[in-house]
Order: sequence, then C-alpha cells, then structure tokens
Amino acid sequence: MAASPEVTRRLLIRGTLVAGVLLAALGLWAAVRASPLGREAAQPALLADTTRYVRIRGAAGEPVPGAEAFVMQREGGPAQDIAWHPDVGVLVLPEGGGTFRVRVTAPGHKVLDFPAVNGGQSITLVPGLAARVPLRGVPSDGLPEHARFLLRVTPRGVSIPGLSDAEIVELMGNLGAEGSGPEHVPRGEFGYAVSRAQALAGLLLPAPGRYHVRWGLIDVRAGTWFSLGERSGREFDVRDTAAGANTEPQSFPLDVTLDDLQATLDGLAHGVEAAKDLKSK
Repeated sequence: MAASPEVTRRLLIRGTLVAGVLLAALGLWAAVRASPLGREAAQPALLADTTRYVRIRGAAGEPVPGAEAFVMQREGGPAQDIAWHPDVGVLVLPEGGGTFRVRVTAPGHKVLDFPAVNGGQSITLVPGLAARVPLRGVPSDGLPEHARFLLRVTPRGVSIPGLSDAEIVELMGNLGAEGSGPEHVPRGEFGYAVSRAQALAGLLLPAPGRYHVRWGLIDVRAGTWFSLGERSGREFDVRDTAAGANTEPQSFPLDVTLDDLQATLDGLAHGVEAAKDLKSK
C-alpha cells in the first residue's frame, strides 16, 4: 500500500547554520565545551605555555571552519580551565598535566574520539564517509521551470554516544561544487537538504551506520517542498573506511518513477496554492 504523502513543509531559504552543542552524557563522561561559548565571547590570548596546546588541523594543515573541540570529564567533577581557539585551531588543555579524553567534530568530517590526549599533540581531521545517491529514471525535461529536486538525509541507526540525531545532521556535508545546491536551508528535524547534483557528487557523513534519504521537489519561488515520504525514499548502510583511505564514494541509487514524479508535482502545486492562501489571510 502506498504511503500517505508527507505533510507539505515550507522551507525558508535563508538564515545561517546553527552548530549543535554537545551537552549530553557520554557514558560516565560529559562533553565540556571549551570556552569561549560563542562568537560573541571575547577570545583570550593564547597562552605562552605551548606544552598544553593540541593543534587541530585539516589534511592540508589548515584550521577547519566550524571545527569544535571538546574535553570529556567525569560528571560532577571539578570545572576545568579549557579554551578552544577556532581561528588558529588550538585547544588549550587544563593545567596539571596528564592525559584527557578529547572529541573533535567539524561539518563534513568524521567525528573523532581520543581516549588519551596530552599537550604538544597534533590532530588531523578526517573527511566524512562519502556516499553518492544518484537518482535514476529522471526524465531529461518536462519539469516546471521553478521546480527542483531536493533530497532529505536523516540518521536512522547511527550511534555516536552523546550526540543526538539533530546534532549528527549538523555535521553532514557534501562534495558538490560551490553553488550547486541549497546552502542555508535550516536543518533541525527536517534533516540535511541537498540538491540532486550534490547527492550525486557525494554526501560526507560523520560516522558509519544506517541513514535514510528521500527525494522531493521544491518550488524555489515559494520555498515550498513536497515529498511522498517513505514511498520516495530508502535506507542505506554506510560502512566505515580507514582514515585517509583513498576510496570511491559508496553508491546508493534511488529510483524515480514517472507515477511518483507526477504525484509529487501535483502535491507540490497544491502546497504552493495552500501557502498562497495562508499568506493572503
């Protein structure tokens, strides 16, 4: 039996990406966000004592935009003096020496957990696991001028202790060229929105596990998206690959039938009209 159409959702193609904050427990350990807590907070000067530095870089040795560093500590333990300097990619560990549990995240990269980190180390971020989702059966023409394919990607069975599904979505990225798809669609419960071109180039996922993808259509004039829900989607299992391995993206094709495409076009048109009616009231 065909699944009922997903409730039409209106997406505002504006706003900025809001990074998730790790506050949940990780077993007996809690993630302590390194200060400063936000862009508005004044960044303290880097300490002269570089023995407490942990340098976090991309593959080319550069600081990675959006990277976050977290020091894990026992729940209920004493507060620790931690500082994260994103502009230069330096985490300053607490005083007292010893080793610390550290988690590093960045959009488009794998989540990395290190059980024993001490000062003077360098950590290199690893690109996310690449997975292509080619759409098969799409006609070469016939779509309305203002209709575009938009895919929604969500975790279904991805286990990263201490991270919610919404936070996992915030860490997704893609290999598409600049300008090849939506850049500022709010994620939240909707998931990670990518264009057909971006899905074909490859998604960058933060961890192995089971994900779900569904296709729909967006009217770029009205900002209205419509999908047939589960009927137009599939689950796919992303396997882990060794850090730095030069492997081809895993491929998970998604079929588009002409019947489903027509039903989606009809649903999109109805949603656009409904949005107009609401706006006029």
